Amino acid sequence: CFFTTATTMAGMLALSTAELQPIREFGFMAAFGVASAFVLSITLGPILLMFVRPPDAKFHLQQEEDFIARFLNWLSAESINRSIIVLAGSVVLVLASIYAISQMSIGTNSLLYFKEDSAIRKDTSHIDAMLGGTATFEILVETEPGGLKEPENLKHLESVESWLESNTDINHVVSPMDSIKALHHVLKDKPQGGPQLPDTRAMTAQLFLLMEGAENFESTVQDDYSVSRMTGRVKLTNSEELAKSVPELEKQLKTKFVNEDVKISLTGFIKLMSSMEQYLLKSQLKSFLVAFIIITLMLWALLRSFKLALFSMIPNFTPICVGLGVMSALNIPLDPGTVMIGGLALGLVVDDTVHFLVRFRRKLYSDHSMATAVAETITEVGRPITVTSIILSISFLILLLGSFTPNIHFGGVTSIVVLLALVADLLVLPSAMYLIKPKF
Repeated sequence: CFFTTATTMAGMLALSTAELQPIREFGFMAAFGVASAFVLSITLGPILLMFVRPPDAKFHLQQEEDFIARFLNWLSAESINRSIIVLAGSVVLVLASIYAISQMSIGTNSLLYFKEDSAIRKDTSHIDAMLGGTATFEILVETEPGGLKEPENLKHLESVESWLESNTDINHVVSPMDSIKALHHVLKDKPQGGPQLPDTRAMTAQLFLLMEGAENFESTVQDDYSVSRMTGRVKLTNSEELAKSVPELEKQLKTKFVNEDVKISLTGFIKLMSSMEQYLLKSQLKSFLVAFIIITLMLWALLRSFKLALFSMIPNFTPICVGLGVMSALNIPLDPGTVMIGGLALGLVVDDTVHFLVRFRRKLYSDHSMATAVAETITEVGRPITVTSIILSISFLILLLGSFTPNIHFGGVTSIVVLLALVADLLVLPSAMYLIKPKF
């Protein structure tokens, strides 16, 4: 129990390597909860058992003939008689799952984190439709002090603004150039040709001076006229597509709008969405790899064999891989909830493998044959493994009652992974051991 607690904590603490702070905090708190449960189990648990009447012989007899017992007996026979088919089928499932995972989408649109019938999602969609967007696409403009007063720099920024407005996903762009052109148009007594930027630095400085003190002026231009911003309005419902194009937009800014005096960089909410895709991918990979390495080393210490430790990870890698493949097939994106599945689930499902291997090794040391050891281990350890896995799976299914979709996806997929791990421990692992016959 101590060892399985340690492996579970390792899987949860692996989330501390994530790029997103909420995921790191979840990992620390979950590990603390598991450690607390272990302490209570070995202290309060025995005390409570003193007040429980032990089961009689009739109860044990019923257990030997109930559905779980028949199911376990069937599994033990199938794992031996059809070991090649079981392993071949597992390999096919893993390969298919890896392909599905490669097609997995990444969910960075926070609006989709709420159900379609939720008030916040419906209201935000309505505002998007009526006002042209609730998200912003920001561009940060940096020059030397006073650089924004140079007509050449303003004309360069005007071309950038026109380029942004040509993007169909950006509805309207607001910048200080708009106010400069409008004010210049008025002072020139509305000449023909529409609003234009001034041609001289003196006129530009005069127009900026007239704008000082105006509402929201300080939020668009810095005091020394070295920093400014452009803000594009974007529909939150379409923001995910624009976020995916951010790398290409940044590339075009660097190639089409080269100016040594003006530095332009993307920032704001859409840029954050684009960066979050990388955060989620890195978090999933890092947390899973860290958990895999640490848990493998812990199994090495338990089993006294590095090869056997790697071998024992077969029934743990398989369900996680297949579970993520199912997630991709169901079009469930990688979001702040599902990004935790890999590392956390690995820490959970390895517990059953530990119980199975410890009992199996004892059987072999008692001069049991490989087939007999597999069959007896399944029938003896299979019941507690099955019961705890079902309880754990149902516990995660409770998250389906929520309204926050990342939590719903996390609960549903993790529940599937736990059940798949149960099948892997009771069917795939025995088949692999019977067929490969690793040395213990």
